[in-house]
Amino acid sequence: MCNTFSSVVLTRRILTDETLRGILTGVVVESLVSEDGSVRTAASSVAFNMAAWLQNGRAKGMEGGRNEEWEVELISAVVEALGREKSNEQVGG
Repeated sequence: MCNTFSSVVLTRRILTDETLRGILTGVVVESLVSEDGSVRTAASSVAFNMAAWLQNGRAKGMEGGRNEEWEVELISAVVEALGREKSNEQVGG
């Protein structure tokens, strides 16, 4: 899934289509709280790529596909995952 973000066209298609974005967000949210550390790591990479795409679009002045509810869901999932993380030395704390 992380490789999807190497294609600008595919990324735009997924993240601007409400249905596809919802499916991806659901997978990422579930994966961020997975018991499997490698699944959590992959999900955090996808979440980062989603956020980076959003920020890049904002920096370029593009507001298309903006959805605050989706943004809050993604941020909440990342915060929840960080709160649950205990064994990953990269999180710290």
